[in-house]
Amino acid sequence: VGGVIGQQLYNANENQGRYYTAKNVNVTGSGNYIGGVAGYSGYLRYAYCFDSNIEGTATSTQYVGGISGSKNSSLYYSGVKNCTIVSKGSYVGGATGYEGSGGVVQQVFVQDTTVEGLRNVGGIVGLLRQGSVNYCYTNAKIKATQYTAGGIVGLVNNEDMTNANYVSKIQFNISAGVQVEAPSQVGGLIGAVEEDIYGNTYYVKNLVEAYLASDVSNTVSLGVGNRRDQNYLLADLY
Repeated sequence: VGGVIGQQLYNANENQGRYYTAKNVNVTGSGNYIGGVAGYSGYLRYAYCFDSNIEGTATSTQYVGGISGSKNSSLYYSGVKNCTIVSKGSYVGGATGYEGSGGVVQQVFVQDTTVEGLRNVGGIVGLLRQGSVNYCYTNAKIKATQYTAGGIVGLVNNEDMTNANYVSKIQFNISAGVQVEAPSQVGGLIGAVEEDIYGNTYYVKNLVEAYLASDVSNTVSLGVGNRRDQNYLLADLY
């Protein structure tokens, strides 16, 4: 379910996926893939959602986002402003609920927006498995009612990551003035990672200024919430 597109064609390319704007829309669904612009998207560039409400109404709902619920390609030069993105389910992001295609989320802003879900909630991306989140900005209010919330990414699934396969990167992002809240696993950058971070070159040069609130003090930090001992691998985290 999307404010402009339900499902974008899998082969949507750079010329097909441009210039979509959703404004003053109410997008509601009880299934998976709910987005302010597209429920499930291919390539998107210059996609915006303003002054809108995006809602997942079931605890079984997965993948809800301000621009796309989930995607199989890249998202560039896009933004969300003055929106409410709320789901009773999991994998909720200010821009997209899921990035696992190996694509890029780049130069995307999420501003003056509330992002809330059951678990795995992020200011830009809810769940990151494979792909890059670069040069993004958010000042969102982010809340997980059960666990795991992050200023940029809620959950990084890095179980299968190597230097060649299932690579995820989080670089050159700004999480400024965000409020991140969950009962546990709260991070200014990343709420939680599944495994120890692979190397020290993948999640680098990010700026975080955040108010963090959690019931469990040893799973909260400006870097990674659930594995604070891994923060030394977040090179140039300011």
